[in-house]
Amino acid sequence: MKKLATAIAISAALAAAATYQYLHASTDPHQSDLQSKLHAVEQTLSATQQDLLGYTTFTQYLEVTKKAISGRTKFLAAGSTETTSMSSTSTGQPWASSRTPPSS
Repeated sequence: MKKLATAIAISAALAAAATYQYLHASTDPHQSDLQSKLHAVEQTLSATQQDLLGYTTFTQYLEVTKKAISGRTKFLAAGSTETTSMSSTSTGQPWASSRTPPSS
């Protein structure tokens, strides 16, 4: 019986806290002003996207492309450091080649 009373008391306290937060957030003038501005910006964005529909998908794929290029760059850089460290010559210069250029 004591556990049931404790559970009811905790539930009532949580419900009261949630109600207070909801009412406080909905009556805060600064919060409602920000929400109305956000709604206006979302409407403008939606209208702009509808106007530009079909013209370009560049901005939609740009972030994905940047991530792919970054991943490939890291992969190539890791492979490049392994290759240059294995192919360094006695001069200590990793770009130096032991082969001579072809004569014409």
